[in-house]
Amino acid sequence: MQISINEIELYMNCPRAYKLRYHDCIEAKKKNLSLCKSNAIQRVVQQIHGGILENVKAEDIELFCENIWQEEITNTDQEELDTIVIQEKPATSKKEATPAITKGQRALENLKTWAVHYAELEKEAQVIYSDVPFEDTIGDTTFTGTISQIRKHPQEGWQVIVFNSCSQLPGFAYLKRNFSISLYAHALWQGLLEVNGEKISIGEIPAVYLYYFPNLELYKKSNGKSQKGDLKGDPCIPVHRSKADLLQFEYEILYVASGIQLGFYPMNVSRPGGCELCHFSHGCHEVTIDNAVKNSLELVESK
Repeated sequence: MQISINEIELYMNCPRAYKLRYHDCIEAKKKNLSLCKSNAIQRVVQQIHGGILENVKAEDIELFCENIWQEEITNTDQEELDTIVIQEKPATSKKEATPAITKGQRALENLKTWAVHYAELEKEAQVIYSDVPFEDTIGDTTFTGTISQIRKHPQEGWQVIVFNSCSQLPGFAYLKRNFSISLYAHALWQGLLEVNGEKISIGEIPAVYLYYFPNLELYKKSNGKSQKGDLKGDPCIPVHRSKADLLQFEYEILYVASGIQLGFYPMNVSRPGGCELCHFSHGCHEVTIDNAVKNSLELVESK
């Protein structure tokens, strides 16, 4: 049996959504804004390390971001793009009027900020592989997927970088138990990477980092802990896995795989906002929505 990490993630979010997508072949509704941001920043990062955006001015990176953004939002809900998040302010005797800002405009500004600061901070990073496919056989099941970035550090050795552009940083418990992060580490230890048409083995447990892009944004005002213009935090957050963690993970992921194999598809809404963030809710007859939080969420799982 072969299962992709995307299938595992969808099944973990809600087995009913998995059934709609992979069994009933329901097509996803239009991309949401968060997914556009996630796709766009990863494409920009590829170009930064691929040489196209290497040693260029910030204005060039921003222009590139604008072009990528226009491509990403072609199939996005226009109503979401045009939703106003900051109201316009009329002119006063001391300040000029400021226009309203939409979700789409704010997302593009975020993208530009992330890309420019990423290029500054990570220009010395020794990136070995980007978007590298892998396969990892555990028991009688082969798991497949793509790792965003694999680096080699002079002291630490192999590193796996997992990109994340959620508007809210996932909690410690989520990061500790996240199956994708564990599978990426396990794939370097026991699996195979596909590089230039060949399958190679690393055979080592890597250090793993969540690269949280919103921490590349700057504080607009000084506070008790930070000054105006400081980064909001360290974007590289350690989420390492020990050998014991990965051995336990083998049992857990096989348990989930057995649910898929047996066709066990109960509705299990595990995310805040109910079904609001599900790309397949339009095909489900048992949609649940938490009206208290649905309008403020911009969460999306990172690849």
